[in-house]
Amino acid sequence: MTVYGLRVYDSQGNVVLDVTDRVPRILGSFKTPTITSTGTYKGDVQHGGLGGRTAIWWLELAKPASSVHQYDYRIHQEGEKLHWEIKVKYLLPGGQLPPMLVHYGVY
Repeated sequence: MTVYGLRVYDSQGNVVLDVTDRVPRILGSFKTPTITSTGTYKGDVQHGGLGGRTAIWWLELAKPASSVHQYDYRIHQEGEKLHWEIKVKYLLPGGQLPPMLVHYGVY
């Protein structure tokens, strides 16, 4: 007989979650700075929960940015660190790129 821990079933009796599944877990959030000029901006965040797992992240804008601004962002994982980089190619005169709230976790 096979012994299981927690299993969750749908109404048809199919297993939809088994404790051996990889369930996403949110670890934290950080905010990028307000950007007021072109250039490259970098930073990183370290969290022990990132080690040995695959990181996930999603962005939330604090307020809408002008669609005229031209920027690229990149986030990548190295062990227990997430590195972020924003390259700003163009901003409207007197304009700014508002901070981005980055939520991250693992699965």
